[in-house]
Amino acid sequence: MKKFSILFAAIIIVTLLVVGHAAAMPAFKEVHTTEYLCIVDYSGADLWESGNVHHGRNSAEHYSVTSDDEPRVVGPMEISVNWNIHLRRGEGLSWGTFYRDVPAKGGAWTGTWNGKLHLTFGPDGSPFWLLDGHAVGHGLGDFEGKELRLELHQEIYDPADGHLCDFYGLEEPMLPVRLQNTGYIIENAGD
Repeated sequence: MKKFSILFAAIIIVTLLVVGHAAAMPAFKEVHTTEYLCIVDYSGADLWESGNVHHGRNSAEHYSVTSDDEPRVVGPMEISVNWNIHLRRGEGLSWGTFYRDVPAKGGAWTGTWNGKLHLTFGPDGSPFWLLDGHAVGHGLGDFEGKELRLELHQEIYDPADGHLCDFYGLEEPMLPVRLQNTGYIIENAGD
């Protein structure tokens, strides 16, 4: 009988541990965003070349972020931009930080991003350096304890599609560039 009691107690403990662990698992909410590049500001940037490599540090970009499925990511976003571009190969690396304000939901996201740049040309032949990369953000305010993770894909688009950079009071973006992102919000990342 004593062996049965010990075995029964062990089964109960293991069951409680498994159930407790499952309850602590984070919840994931899929998210899709579109980020329209509204303003590029090189006024505080350090720019230089060494050989075939063009370097940039501390440039600023301002985006208008939209989403059809997740209001907790919609709002203005400011990013710091750094890059090293190999001009002859038409490729490079870029990285920085971001702050995404979501005034309608009482929160914000702050984090880092990085990725690879590749050279492409717009319909008029203008060169553009476009990014494919990743971003990780941590919630502030009402988003405290949450985490935002995105796969970033930048592309050229036709501004006549009708999007306005309304967060910045602009009718048109400065450049016809947007990011189409997919990812998720981890609901209880801090638990």
